[in-house]
Amino acid sequence: MAENQNRDNTNENIYFESFYLSNFKKFTRKMYRLGELAFPQPIKAKVFVIFIATVALLLLLRFIPFLNIFVTWIPFFVYYGLIPALVAYLLAEFKEEDRAFYKYFKSYIKYQRRKKQNEAYLKGEIIKLNEMKKEE
Repeated sequence: MAENQNRDNTNENIYFESFYLSNFKKFTRKMYRLGELAFPQPIKAKVFVIFIATVALLLLLRFIPFLNIFVTWIPFFVYYGLIPALVAYLLAEFKEEDRAFYKYFKSYIKYQRRKKQNEAYLKGEIIKLNEMKKEE
């Protein structure tokens, strides 16, 4: 008992092992049918939402004056079927550095802007890359 009291009174650091799961499996929602129409394979809900959003965007683009000149020559099936399906397929399966596609493209656009302006960040401060090269 004396040993336990001495151990409790000292300022020893006590370490605990902790475990965590990285890249934990996520369950995705899938659609097996739409109304009375049964799909041959289940479709991920994310793919379906991206498809509908792309169709809505293309529909909006088709009715904007002066911009519709660029898209009116595309056949109906290709414009409202093939292009949205291809966009939905590519964006749903796109995973870069465990991020969603819109976060990756946002950081990529920011990187290209900084590269064009020759800027870099060090501890939150902007550094002009041309000035660094001249100093060396």
